[in-house]
Amino acid sequence: MANVIAGLENSCLDITLHRGILRQALKGKICILWVILACYAKSSMHGIRLNKKQEEERRINAVKDVSNGISIKDVARKYDVSIFTVYKWLRREDLSAKPRKGFTKIKDEGKLVEILERSPRDLGLNYDFWTLKLIAYVIEREFGVKYNQRSLGPVLKKLGFKYKKGKGTYVRD
Repeated sequence: MANVIAGLENSCLDITLHRGILRQALKGKICILWVILACYAKSSMHGIRLNKKQEEERRINAVKDVSNGISIKDVARKYDVSIFTVYKWLRREDLSAKPRKGFTKIKDEGKLVEILERSPRDLGLNYDFWTLKLIAYVIEREFGVKYNQRSLGPVLKKLGFKYKKGKGTYVRD
């Protein structure tokens, strides 16, 4: 048990904070699992979201650190990323933050409403009801826009369609 505690003490970033906790764990007053979790939480950045500018700065600084002679393993540890991520940053030409993609908009929503108000059989499809998978297929066929089934819900709601839970289909309000 003392060896485990000594190893944990060496792995924690802020040793002064954890020494008292480690002593209490040695005396049996605190569960050893709690000590491990405290050390892990203190030494990692998991769960912290960075904005685009901060992500960009982190990538640039990591590449500079590697070019200054710091090993890739140490850079990965410093920025709390995997070694593979550091290699990926090194291969990238442009380290700047790129805007994230949003929803693709269908240009002719009226045409989509007309299609969905009819039965799928009217379009030559062998279905009785509109499902998300079928709607995504029709949108790709008619408009050339590929939608993920999960992202269609808000689009259909905006157009006035409602999901019927018992049937698993979409109908117009």
